[in-house]
Amino acid sequence: MPSKRDLKRAAWFTFGVEALCRARPKAPRVYACPLCLRGFDDPEMLSFEDVPPKSIGGKPLVLTCRACNNRFGHLLDVNIRSGRDLRKMAEGKREAWIKLSHAGQTITAKAMFSPGGSIRVAGVPEKSNPKAHESLFKNLDEIVAHGSLGWDFTIGLSSRHNSWRESVGWLRVAYLYVFAALGYNLILRPELNVVREQFQLPDDRVVPQAMKHTGNTSSGDGISFVYAPQHLRSVLVRLGVNMFLFPAFSEAATFYERLASVPQSDKDMTISGTHIDLPKRPWFEFDYHPSSMWLTLPAEERPGPKRSV
Repeated sequence: MPSKRDLKRAAWFTFGVEALCRARPKAPRVYACPLCLRGFDDPEMLSFEDVPPKSIGGKPLVLTCRACNNRFGHLLDVNIRSGRDLRKMAEGKREAWIKLSHAGQTITAKAMFSPGGSIRVAGVPEKSNPKAHESLFKNLDEIVAHGSLGWDFTIGLSSRHNSWRESVGWLRVAYLYVFAALGYNLILRPELNVVREQFQLPDDRVVPQAMKHTGNTSSGDGISFVYAPQHLRSVLVRLGVNMFLFPAFSEAATFYERLASVPQSDKDMTISGTHIDLPKRPWFEFDYHPSSMWLTLPAEERPGPKRSV
């Protein structure tokens, strides 16, 4: 008997197949992975994609092929997790495993950093050579007892975090939110090929201009159809203090050229448009309700009847 998870995957698969056929009537009846665009005729070949990664609390949002899910989990999602952990360490909200060296001895220890610059260190005897641990702390105790100031120690913090890959990972998160909310009619356009290329080449700076940083979090997370300023017309995804911009339907050919003139970090960036919440399941709004695509334009530029998401 199929599990609830299998039934849910089959339902999302069918919903996605129909969305693709509505967006591209001549397409075969398959589910196209939004990351590699390969078509699949069997839901068993697809997996639930947690957005954001499950390691930081994300939940299933869309289906992607198993190959993409596994590959990008290894290349990108691990950096989202390690980036969050490093920031928590810097804020004093998480202990860090370190190597503590003093007087020729090195041991494994735990450290808690304070935003004010102080640090609290605790040895972990079971993780170190017992003699080295005893010798190091005996020496430190003697220094404290004599009130000596002529001493030092070295802290080594090991991390495999790659900040650029973390940024690309968040761009992928934003892209999957856009896909779940708006569907194939948006992502299958050639202007989005460069975004998918960025995922495939995670160490190259293919579209750095699509990722912006702002210090203003008052607007909250969500998707916005930006109308003004005109050079920023886009489908924008706000996640914390980061914004990710994707080309809308008007003036898409020059989209990335226009973005190149916008600073990567701008705390005073002001935009206006229509806002919708981040999806919690696939909507594929532009596939099932094509008239909603006019929401990417200001009201005065929308032809025909209006429809709200």
